[in-house]
Amino acid sequence: MENEIPDITTEDRIKAIDWMFAGNTGSSSESMCRAIFGSSIESIHGYSYPRDASDFRRCLGFLDAVPVARHYLSEVAKLGSVWSIMISRWDELEELFKLGSYMTLEIILDELMEI
Repeated sequence: MENEIPDITTEDRIKAIDWMFAGNTGSSSESMCRAIFGSSIESIHGYSYPRDASDFRRCLGFLDAVPVARHYLSEVAKLGSVWSIMISRWDELEELFKLGSYMTLEIILDELMEI
């Protein structure tokens, strides 16, 4: 089936661990990883979300490093109302980032935090 969500494999978990230890993470991208792969370890930051283009870049870095994670963004949306709305607009936000429209991206991220 075309829309079938792939299972998370041991290889995917290893990719997530490798990404985590590579050092280019932030609290929001780590929140995404914990939501998707599960963790009994709560970050000192809690469940945070990207607040600027740099945070968003680290979230995209996580998705690039662990491609299966894109299929599980609905798990990230469960972290709270801000994440839920952000995930519903993820394609738009990602497109703004890829176009280099960082100011517009940050305006939208600021607006989402006010919800």
